[in-house]
Amino acid sequence: MASTVLTDAQWITRGAERVSLPRFLAWLSPWAVLLGVGIYAAALCLFYGLNQTNMDNRFAFGLWIFLDLGIIALGAGAFFTGFLVYILKRVELKPILNTAVVVGFSGSTPSAAAWARASRSTSAGANRLSFNSDAQS
Repeated sequence: MASTVLTDAQWITRGAERVSLPRFLAWLSPWAVLLGVGIYAAALCLFYGLNQTNMDNRFAFGLWIFLDLGIIALGAGAFFTGFLVYILKRVELKPILNTAVVVGFSGSTPSAAAWARASRSTSAGANRLSFNSDAQS
């Protein structure tokens, strides 16, 4: 049996050279610091949410904002991929466009549904409050 040596030469574009490890780590370190700050901030919001967001206990908005922003980011990435393919004519992204559209649709639909439900409950609450204030006067 012939042994196969695993190399990454097949993954590097022809004509490109591998960067040295110290230079790669120098490029990677600011991103690692940013990731660490983000993980620390996420942990603060998870464990001390009301203290960090200056909200009260009536609604669980901290978790809502966290999930909503993540879902919106998925949709935005999908729409941006469509922009790159159809407007800027980046044909190398064409194979992933269908997947991006499905991800964008699945990311945007729950966000829109939650927004519609929240606006419906808010308007119903506003009508109830105005009805109660009319009854008191």
